[in-house]
Amino acid sequence: MPQNTNDFNKLVSKTLSLKSQNFDSIYYENKIDALVFHLYDLNEVEMNQVLDTFTSLDTINRTQIQNEYRNITNNKFRLEV
Repeated sequence: MPQNTNDFNKLVSKTLSLKSQNFDSIYYENKIDALVFHLYDLNEVEMNQVLDTFTSLDTINRTQIQNEYRNITNNKFRLEV
């Protein structure tokens, strides 16, 4: 898990910056989604139930969110901003 809210804020800032320049920000958005699942203390089953409600989520992005979620759980999350 990120050390503090500053890490979360960095991801949000990066996402907003990319969007304002009309660049793809989905990579960072997926990291944010995974962080939010952990913030709400969802287990993997609950996370997948929520992901099932994301009707426009494709398999690649769903897998990235799941992998980021597991990285957080295993203390392997990388901020990469």
